[in-house]
Amino acid sequence: MKTVKSLILGCAFLSAPVFSAPVCYSSIVSASTPTSQYTIDSENGIATDEKTGLSWHMCTLGMAWDKANNTCTGTAQAYTWSEALIAAQDSEYANFSNWRLPNIKELMSIIERQCEAPALNAEVFVDSLSEKYWSSTPVINSDGNGGLIGDQVWAVNFTEGSNNFTVKTTYSFVRLVRKL
Repeated sequence: MKTVKSLILGCAFLSAPVFSAPVCYSSIVSASTPTSQYTIDSENGIATDEKTGLSWHMCTLGMAWDKANNTCTGTAQAYTWSEALIAAQDSEYANFSNWRLPNIKELMSIIERQCEAPALNAEVFVDSLSEKYWSSTPVINSDGNGGLIGDQVWAVNFTEGSNNFTVKTTYSFVRLVRKL
């Protein structure tokens, strides 16, 4: 019984969002997303990437921007893919109604290659979650019999900055984006 309780407690701990300061190797790897690449709207917690023309909510969906302390507060919320699409579409954060889930290329563009756990620029994305985030890009696989399987989506794991297939009914986090 003790082993079962330990296992259950361990699993519950693993499902909680992981907040941490990134480990960065700036003496070895050049910054892929330098802070100077972003225009920061500290009033609203929005970072605009001057290279891509994309504006990013600096907090994970579910958290709120605390402008007095330039940080994210509250609890990040995990969604299934269909819930994430609806939550992004319904968002009117900072009085903008064109927020959406990023496609896989857009989401990969914010990975900071010199950092891990999380692989993000922590000066820009201050919530620093080492978690998996949804993209809007579906994965289409063959079932081996000439049919298609469409139950997966591309996601990015910001622990190390990798992309992978994720089943649409699992729970992952959301980083809102909009094109200027």
